[in-house]
Amino acid sequence: MVPNQRVLLIASEVLGNSTASRRFTEVLQSLAHVDLTVLSFSQDDLDNIRLPTLFGKFQALRTYFFLRKKLRAMAHQPFDVVLAITCQPLLSMHGLFKNSKIAMWFDALPFHSGGRLVDHLFNVASRLVYSWAFRRVDTLLAMSEWAQKQIPLFAFARLSRVEVCYIGIPLQRWRKPNLGLPPDNPINKRVARVIIVGNDARRKGLIDFFSYVKSKQIDCSAFQFTIVTNEYNPALMGLAHELGITLVNDITHDKLDRLIALYQGADIFFLPTKADMLPNVLIESAAAGLPIVATDVGAINEVVVSGQNGILVGNGDWPGFVQALHHVLLLPRARLPIFLEKFSEEQFRRVILRGLS
Repeated sequence: MVPNQRVLLIASEVLGNSTASRRFTEVLQSLAHVDLTVLSFSQDDLDNIRLPTLFGKFQALRTYFFLRKKLRAMAHQPFDVVLAITCQPLLSMHGLFKNSKIAMWFDALPFHSGGRLVDHLFNVASRLVYSWAFRRVDTLLAMSEWAQKQIPLFAFARLSRVEVCYIGIPLQRWRKPNLGLPPDNPINKRVARVIIVGNDARRKGLIDFFSYVKSKQIDCSAFQFTIVTNEYNPALMGLAHELGITLVNDITHDKLDRLIALYQGADIFFLPTKADMLPNVLIESAAAGLPIVATDVGAINEVVVSGQNGILVGNGDWPGFVQALHHVLLLPRARLPIFLEKFSEEQFRRVILRGLS
C-alpha cells in the first residue's frame, strides 16, 4: 500500500491571497492520498508581532518573524511536500525542511511602475529577494501565463518545473441561467446594472474614476453601479453617497450564493484597476457571462478578449472607461467561451496533482 503524501500548506489569509489559499486548501483536503497540515496566518497574527518602531511598518518583516517562529516548531515533522502561497514563506523557511520538496504558487513579482529612483531600487531589490527565495523551489505554479513569463527575470533561480496554475472555480455554478437567450427585460429599455467586486478601492481605480465622473459631471444615468466590498473607505463612501452608487459590504466567502446572485443579476462587470495581476473576480464575472470593461494591465487579457467578451481600456483612461461602458452593451450577447475551461475547478485540481507528483 502506497503511503499517503504528507503536505504542509502555508496559506495566507492576508488581503490579496485569501481566495487562493482557500481554493488550495479545499482541493488538497479533497485528495484521499494527502495528509494535509495547514499553517495559516491572518493580518491579526501579523499585527501582534512587536517590532522596533523603525521597522514596525514593514509588513514583510512581520510576516518573516511570525512564520519563522511557527515553521521552526514544525521543521521536525517529515513533510514530503511544502507548498507556499506567495514568496514570503520561502524566506522564513531558510535552512528548514531540507528533505522536503518545495512548491510555490506564484502570483507575480512586486513591481513599482513610477519613474523615481526609489521605484527602480525597489524593483531591483524585489528581483534579488525572489531569486534568492526561488533557489529552494522545485516546482513553481504560476498564476498566469503573464506571471510565467516573468521567471527569466530571476537570474539566480534554478527551477526544475514551472507550470501555469489558474485559480479554478465551478464554472457551471457561476453561469447565468438562460445565458445566450433573449432577455425578458432588454437593457435598451432600462438602466444597465454594473457590478464592481473587490477591496482596495484606490488601487482598483474606483476613487479616481468616480472622482472624474463627479468633477466632469459625466452623465452616467444609463447605469446603476453596485460595489461589493468589505473595505471601509470614507472617500468611496462619500462618492457613493453623492453619485447614488449602491455599496454592498456584508459579503464573505461563506455567503457565496449571494455573491453569485449579484453577478447573475448584473449586466456589466467593471474593473478600472490601476495595478493588478489576474483578479479572481474577472474569472467569476466571465463565468457568469457578463461583458467586462477592465484595464489592460497584468494578465487581465488572459480572461478578457477585447471586442469578444468585453473591452480593455488603457490604464487611467477615465474618458475611455465611460465610452467603453456604453460600447460594451453593443457586443454580441455574452456566452461562456471555450477558453474559460482553463479556469475550471477540474483543471485547477489536475495542475495541483501534477505539482505534487
